[in-house]
Amino acid sequence: MVKTTFTIFLLFIFINANAQTLFSVSGIIKDKRGVLPGATVFLSNTKAITATNKDGAFELKGISPGTYLLVAKFIGYETVTISANVIDRSIDVNLTLIESSNQLKQVTITADPKWEEHFQEFKKRFLGETPNAKKCEIENKEVLHFHSKLQTLTVSADEFLKINNKALGYEINYLLVSFEFNLKTGIIKYQGYPSFQELKADDEKQSNLWKKNREAAYAGSPTHLMKSIFDSKSYKEGFRIYTCDYDVLNPITDEGQEKPIQVFSKQQVFLDSLIKQNEEGFKSLSFKKSLLVVYTRGIETFDYKNSGFGFQRPLGISMIPKGQLSIISLLEDNLTIDLNGNYSPPDALFLKGYFAWRQIADLTPIAQNLGIQ
Repeated sequence: MVKTTFTIFLLFIFINANAQTLFSVSGIIKDKRGVLPGATVFLSNTKAITATNKDGAFELKGISPGTYLLVAKFIGYETVTISANVIDRSIDVNLTLIESSNQLKQVTITADPKWEEHFQEFKKRFLGETPNAKKCEIENKEVLHFHSKLQTLTVSADEFLKINNKALGYEINYLLVSFEFNLKTGIIKYQGYPSFQELKADDEKQSNLWKKNREAAYAGSPTHLMKSIFDSKSYKEGFRIYTCDYDVLNPITDEGQEKPIQVFSKQQVFLDSLIKQNEEGFKSLSFKKSLLVVYTRGIETFDYKNSGFGFQRPLGISMIPKGQLSIISLLEDNLTIDLNGNYSPPDALFLKGYFAWRQIADLTPIAQNLGIQ
């Protein structure tokens, strides 16, 4: 009996040690003429970021197993992204950057009399309107450029947006790829690559508050949902999912009112029928009808109910448990999910309700960076 117990104990130590194994992502960044010192390299949606040395080399250490998006940026060059699968060993990635065609064009900058108005609209839509958003600031707003046409606001940035989030204790360097807000439909589309750095807490009380706020921001988020789907644990994690008839392309009646939403399934959706295994580290999610998602471990707060992001309660709602209600619609044939809960393409998923209310101000690094497994 003693021998058996000792063997099991050793096995537990081995498994636990193996689970904590960390790796690195390294490589060289160059262009057609040679290496590029000073290029920024980071893993999107994590705290791993560095710059290439005089030989164009970089190394990101302490990386947990997972699937990441490696981003390389250098002024005057097109940003390059590549999927990095860190499964059971460190990896080496060499990238060649191409000079941006925009550098060859003459740029004329004119004063925009509506710049501040556009900025306030962008800030509200980009950071969100949650309590956390009230403690967020864009520190270098001067790098933003706005273009408004046919009731659509598009936004670009010359360099990283520096966002100070005092609610979660992060400084976010956000590489904005695209942003579009349709003032008529209220639909927001944006894509970008965030890198997180922890702010220094004033004391242990503030540190504990940030930890609590980060866990609350992650809980019930789209990333949390996608990771739970990947892990086949959506029910265990508190999500209930049903099919509904929300039409993302035609949600308004001729009278200008939102069409009532009908829930089709009295039982939650069998997710195995929607998921397919792709190449190593990825799964594919595909569904035709919109999905009503209920996060049963959260409540719809007073701030949310007065935000304008809520929607008319679906018909048949009495059979659905209480919680935070969201609707997701797929705008492409399928969605690729990795084991961290990242999904692509990012603009393939339309979010409505609680998911849509929370934006960059409630964004956290991937779960492993939070200590959530």
